[in-house]
Amino acid sequence: MAGSLIRRYQPRAVVLVAGAHPVIAPLQEQTWESFSVNWHTDVRVAFHWLREALLQPLQPRSRVVVLSSGAAVAGSPLSGGYPGAKATQRFITADAHTLEPAYLLTSAGLQTLT
Repeated sequence: MAGSLIRRYQPRAVVLVAGAHPVIAPLQEQTWESFSVNWHTDVRVAFHWLREALLQPLQPRSRVVVLSSGAAVAGSPLSGGYPGAKATQRFITADAHTLEPAYLLTSAGLQTLT
C-alpha cells in the first residue's frame, strides 16, 4: 500500500506517527502476542514506508519523518516489546539514511529524521 500511495500522490513529506498501544503488564504476564504487538505494527509501518521511499524514489528535497519514543532510549519496563520496537524504528530509519547517502541526498533528496 505504501508504494501505491507514494506513486499516486508523490508526496514531498511522509510523516510516520502510527502505531499500536503497548500492552501494559510486567514481562511475566505478557504473552508473545502481547509483547510483540508493536513489532508487528510500528516496525512494520516504518519498514514498508522507508523501503518504498527508497524504491520509488521520492521527489528531490522530500522528507521522511519517523516519530519514535523516548522509550527507545530509556526503556519502559511495563510495556512489553514497545521500547525495542521503537528503537528498531530508529535503527532502520538511520539505515535508510546511511545505506546510500549520495543517492539519498542528491538523486532522491531523501532526508530521514527520527
